[in-house]
Formats: sequence, C-alpha cells, structure tokens
Amino acid sequence: VNIGFDKIIPEISKCHSDKNTNLRFTTEFVDTTLNMPFEAALKLFKLLNRRGKSAECTEGNVVETVPSGIIGAPRSSLTDSLAILGGASDLVTISHASSSAEFFHENEYPLFGRTIPSVEVDATMVVSFFKEELNATHLGVLYVNDPYGISYANSIRKAAGNGGITVKQIALLE
Repeated sequence: VNIGFDKIIPEISKCHSDKNTNLRFTTEFVDTTLNMPFEAALKLFKLLNRRGKSAECTEGNVVETVPSGIIGAPRSSLTDSLAILGGASDLVTISHASSSAEFFHENEYPLFGRTIPSVEVDATMVVSFFKEELNATHLGVLYVNDPYGISYANSIRKAAGNGGITVKQIALLE
C-alpha cells in the first residue's frame, strides 16, 4: 500500500501520484493482555499521549504516531474500556469477537462497530431451541459476572420473556 499498490483499492495510486503527499499506512500491535481491561486502557492512553508530538522514526524506519483506530479487542470486557476511551478520543473501535449487547448504547460507545452479531442473536436462537425442540418452560442461566456474561444473561431473559419462558439467573465469580 505504501508504494502505491492499487490492485485492491485503485484510489491508493492517487496518493502516490502527487509528490507532495506524505501519506503512510502503518499498523501497531499492542498486546491487550486478554483479561486485563485496565492494562489495555492504560496502553491505549499511552499511545494517545503521542498527540501533539511530531512523528518519530525509530529503528527500521518505524513511525510512532497517534492511532487512527482500534481493531481487534477480543473480549467484551476489554472492548468496554477501549471503546469508551477510543470514542472519547475520536477513534473508531472495531471488534471481531466482542458481542455484548451493551455496545448498542451509542452515547457510551459512539464509534464502536463489530464484525459479528450481538449476543442477542445467540440468545434468541438458544431460547428458540429450548422452547420449540425441548418444550422447555423454565431455563437456568449461569453466567460470569462481566460485561459479556451480564449481557448474555439479560439477552436470554429478554428472549425467554418474549416466548413465555421463566428464567432464573445466577452470577458466578462475583
């Protein structure tokens, strides 16, 4: 992309036809430490502290600059803090695995998007199976007390309520 390869996105060649254009595409990988939302948010905060500083070339011609987006937070518990901090900093946050229904709240997560459906779709299908295939009238939901678990349990309760099924929820690892 940085040399004007335009087979996928033809507009890329226009970026390099003008010699005055100083456009570079970069990627920076940050380990979000799977289960540590605070540490992940702290790493993002450190990246955001680069604002106002000129881009620095380091070993191997790596440019350290401010991120323009966040891609790949793998868990809803991580996405929660990253999407709030990212949204407050005008950074789009895209997740391939965070499915909590809480991320529909546009006031809290204004720039969040995902590439998978929310947990509400899963919950609807689970409740449908229990009702239509197993003739269940009561369900028990054991869930981990984190943003994903709470969202999943609430989505099951909502879907079950729409189908006339009683639900008992129990949180684990409080």
